[in-house]
Amino acid sequence: MKTATILSTRVINAQNTKILHNSSVNWIEKDFIQTESIAFEMQEEFEFLLFTSQNAIKSVLQSKGDSFFVAKNVFCVGSQTKSILEQYGSKVIAWAHYAKDLAQLIKNDFPGCTISFFSGNIRSDVLPNAFKALGILYKEVSVYQTSLNPIKIEHSLDGICFYSPSAVASFVQQNAIGDANCFCIGTTTSKAVEQHTDRIFLADFPTIESTIKVCLKYYQ
Repeated sequence: MKTATILSTRVINAQNTKILHNSSVNWIEKDFIQTESIAFEMQEEFEFLLFTSQNAIKSVLQSKGDSFFVAKNVFCVGSQTKSILEQYGSKVIAWAHYAKDLAQLIKNDFPGCTISFFSGNIRSDVLPNAFKALGILYKEVSVYQTSLNPIKIEHSLDGICFYSPSAVASFVQQNAIGDANCFCIGTTTSKAVEQHTDRIFLADFPTIESTIKVCLKYYQ
């Protein structure tokens, strides 16, 4: 039986690499997007802080240090984002796997709150649109920049793991998805993939770990 060749569109960390132990796939990793922290100023800090990515945390950490996060009331998207914030002493008041679900939680439980939203230059409009519709006062602080890093893949791929719409956009600049199965971290990413194929498998949870597990399970 042919060994499946899988591309991960980002280099994964050591914890997620453990999932690959005893797997029978040929695993390839390339970073199809790059992020860079940028300098920022905060003229006013609102009642709640909002993080939708780990990259935003890293950038704020680099600029402000560990102490910035201690005892802060925070909203966030993603279980891993939540875990990191709690490690630095933040109080995660509300979180959800998806931005649309977090928007609903804020609408129901925190009407009239004020929010400092730490974001990158490429982000979904879900939360800003929800805040505007609800009349919630928020200040967006851009703390990192995402850029595409297209790489030509010479291998014939059986599967591709995508973790963001930006990675999809970067991949297709130099490659065709063709008949490869696409394993997507979440619904926003899967919608980007839908423009190129219908061979889409969604992770059980929007995490890198879950995406890899769905992929490996398919090729067991």
